[in-house]
Amino acid sequence: PTPPAFAFAAAAATIVSGAVAVRSAPLASVIYTVFITGFIYPVVVHWVWDGVGWLSAFNSGAVLPCIDFAGSGVVHMTGGVAAFVGAAVTGPRVGAFDGKGLPQQSVIFQTLGTLILWMGWYGFNGVSTLYIANYSGVAAHTMCTTTISAATGALTNVLLGYAMTHVIDPSLANNGILAGLVGITAPCSTRPPGRARGICSTS
Repeated sequence: PTPPAFAFAAAAATIVSGAVAVRSAPLASVIYTVFITGFIYPVVVHWVWDGVGWLSAFNSGAVLPCIDFAGSGVVHMTGGVAAFVGAAVTGPRVGAFDGKGLPQQSVIFQTLGTLILWMGWYGFNGVSTLYIANYSGVAAHTMCTTTISAATGALTNVLLGYAMTHVIDPSLANNGILAGLVGITAPCSTRPPGRARGICSTS
């Protein structure tokens, strides 16, 4: 496997860590990480990215062929489903639903983390070409749609938040950026820049 393959497998597992933060033991983290990266993720990769997978766009006889260029479904949905199950098993954080809510964390650190992730996404999506020779146009297109989708997600989330609360909240911009990045990861190489809004498509 290439280095991006290891990174993508790790990303699927790390998504779970946020959903079960402070509610799972270190040993449990090791167990679910091994299980996801060793048994669940490879199966999903085979379904979508292998030439004979039943969901693969490379398979002319695929039951439901889909385009997932860099992993909206393969990586993020796999991690998201596992995170949903993990959160359901561990239950909510103490104080999450007592009427007071959890205390606000540092928006500065949240923004810094979001910007670091945004920068990393250019590698996540762009490196999915696997080669730069003869594929520079695809890589450039991917970077363009990734940028537009993240920015559109931020603006949309901020505007919706302002319409409801009349407050411009930086944390909403951060969440919008991440939503835009995840949403464009599958069609980033096929969607025209003018339609790069983080909505998955096979067109």
